[in-house]
Amino acid sequence: MTPYRKIFAASLGILAVSSAAQAQDADYCSPFDAARQATSSLALRTVKDEVKRLHFINSEPNKAGCPSLEASCQLPSFVVGGDRLLVSSVNAKKLACVHYFSKAGKLSSGFVDASALNVASTSGEKLSSRAGLGAWSNGNTGLIEIKPATDNYVVISGEINRGPPSFNSGSLNGPAFLSIKDDGKSAGYADDHYDGTTSPTSPPDTSAASFSCKARLRLMGDFLIVDDNDNCGGHGVMFTGLYKKKP
Repeated sequence: MTPYRKIFAASLGILAVSSAAQAQDADYCSPFDAARQATSSLALRTVKDEVKRLHFINSEPNKAGCPSLEASCQLPSFVVGGDRLLVSSVNAKKLACVHYFSKAGKLSSGFVDASALNVASTSGEKLSSRAGLGAWSNGNTGLIEIKPATDNYVVISGEINRGPPSFNSGSLNGPAFLSIKDDGKSAGYADDHYDGTTSPTSPPDTSAASFSCKARLRLMGDFLIVDDNDNCGGHGVMFTGLYKKKP
């Protein structure tokens, strides 16, 4: 492993979790859990063209017999043929935990019938490509902008707020160094190696204090997948989640 790759891997090491911790509960589907999963466990899949309506499935614990493929478990919300989804798991009931952004930028996460989805597709775009550059939203208060810089890094700026009853905020601002391991489809950020006065020349110093903010950004199709170490803002504030590019 090259020194550069070692530094990049170490800068993201604080975000790593065991495979057991990554696995979602069989009856629970969360975009926050998806954002912390290994890239290899995520997939882009489209709803089959012949499917007119693919309803989300109720997974509330007080709904007897759900989640399942029974009609009584169907929710009013649905996706249609051709819609592109991020799939983070498929359980033993053949229910896929999926995440979908509407054209208006609203995020929906939940279970659908896995048999109504096409086989997984691949995405080869780099974070520094036109597909990755621009402003991204999590459908709530989280905003991240990615700007071009050099072959080694992109510059990111992000803001997020939480409240009420208590209000807290978080921010990201500086270079995010592109990973060599996946050919630039992800990038690592740390807030303690760059003061904004000069251009960065190297990845973050991994000997920095553990309370510094560290974040990882991954591009997968129409989704920007972000996970941080919960040190990027005030109490209860995190950038972890899924983001859609703004028009």
